[in-house]
This record gives sequence, structure tokens and C-alpha cells, in this order.
Amino acid sequence: MLRCNPLKITGDIGVDCFMPSGALQSIVKYYWIVKVKETTGDKKVAKISPTGFPELIFHFGDSVSINTCKGTLVDKQSESIIAGQITRPVIVDMNSHLNCLCVKLHPWGLSALFGIKSTEFLNQAVSLENVIPQAKRLIHEQLSCTSDDTEKIRIVEGYLHSMAKNKRVSVHPTTAKVISSIRQGVEYQISELANDFHISNRTLQRRLNEDIGISPKMYSRIVRFNKAYHLIKNSQLKMQDICFNLGYYDLSHMINEFVEFSGVSPYQYFKNENPYNSLFVNQE
Repeated sequence: MLRCNPLKITGDIGVDCFMPSGALQSIVKYYWIVKVKETTGDKKVAKISPTGFPELIFHFGDSVSINTCKGTLVDKQSESIIAGQITRPVIVDMNSHLNCLCVKLHPWGLSALFGIKSTEFLNQAVSLENVIPQAKRLIHEQLSCTSDDTEKIRIVEGYLHSMAKNKRVSVHPTTAKVISSIRQGVEYQISELANDFHISNRTLQRRLNEDIGISPKMYSRIVRFNKAYHLIKNSQLKMQDICFNLGYYDLSHMINEFVEFSGVSPYQYFKNENPYNSLFVNQE
């Protein structure tokens, strides 16, 4: 298990990242542990924008509420949840003490681990116990018995190993190829892939939707939004140059897509950026 460089967002917020062991690298992108502790006791609000990655989240601090365009999905959040793909911004209400271990999965991770169509979790945050009734006894109680972060990850890895072994987890090569092509900005044709694997276009599209929870087109838009987010935030490029480099039709198109996935325009988002939002953006 390799620890990545810790990320300190403000004086009160700390994030540690860990890479998965070799056997789980095809399912888990990385683990991240976030801790927020303040003495003011004021409630904090953060916004989650789509990243293209589902997650498993284990809470050990104060309760959290997750609110989406569909209303409050999880109120006083469960200790262990499955967070599926999202296509709209989500609001998270936090209290003064946040302590959670998050397992950022590859786009196909939920389907591979649970043997359930990833579309079942689209824009949903559900209790892990709804899917695995014995989850609290098998995993969360063990996690709660230690304050050592690396030990918590070993416990999670042990559980994920057993799940992967029992289900003989694997990602379909067409899904892996499409995801890789999108992330690398490489052109691909659904019809050519379908011919290569001797299946119809419709069958391939359905498989991709079920594996990753959203259509390849939506996934591609989310990937591009995250690239735009990081370029606007971290580079010296002008907005027009970012728009051109990422293949948007024009600046208006890029701004409209930013609003769709973040809730506000780039100017509004970064003018008074909420430091807690950075906890939930794609850290790539």
C-alpha cells in the first residue's frame, strides 16, 4: 500500500491518499481519508460536482446530509454508504467534525463488486447495509475499533479482496477500452468495437451503461468538465484557449456545461471558492 502526498486544503482540513494493492488496482482508483475539525461548531456546506467515479464512504465523525435535485437522499448519513455516479451538483451539509474513509472506485467498480447494474446507483447515495445486510458487522465495527488510518485501509482491502474473490471480479474489455479512450482523449467508434466483439451497437451501449452507470457520452462530458475545472483553477491559460483545447464549440458552450455540473459559472465558482468544495472534486 503506497501513501500519496497528503493534501492540506486549509488549516482545519487534511486529506491523505493511498494507492490500492496490486490485486485491487483494477477496481479501486485510490483511497482517501478526509478529516475536518473545527472549534466553532458552525455547520459547513460543500458542493460535490460529478467526477465520473463512484465511491464507498465510511463515516466516523459527525453526521452528514446529502441533498440533490431529487431532495435529501441521505439525512444524518448512514455510517457506510454507496455513492453512485452523479450527473448534477450535490450539496453536502457537514457539522464541525468530519472524519471519513472514502474508496474511490474505477467507473465500473460498483458493477464489478456488487454484481448489480451501476445504473441502479445513479444519482443515489444509499446505505451499504441495503446491499450487504451484514456490512456493519463485517466491516464498519472493525473500522471503528482503530484510529490508525493505514489499519483502516487494510481492513477495507481485506473485505474488498474477499468480495472480488467470491465474485471473480473483472471488467469487460470493451468497457475498459472505452473508458481509457475517453480519458486519454482518443477517438473511438462504438460500431467498430461492437464488430470487434461480435455484438450489436445496442448491446454494447447497454453494457457500457450498466457497467459505469451513465452513457459514454455523459461520461465523456464529465471528464471534459473536470479537465476544464483544473485548467481554469490551476493554469495560466485564457478561457478561450481552454475552450479550444478541450474541444468545446465555443466559450458559451463551455460555460453552460460548467454551470450544469457545478451549479454556477466558472467566474462565480472561483470568485469566492468554498474551501470545502475542494474535498470533493476529482484530485487527478
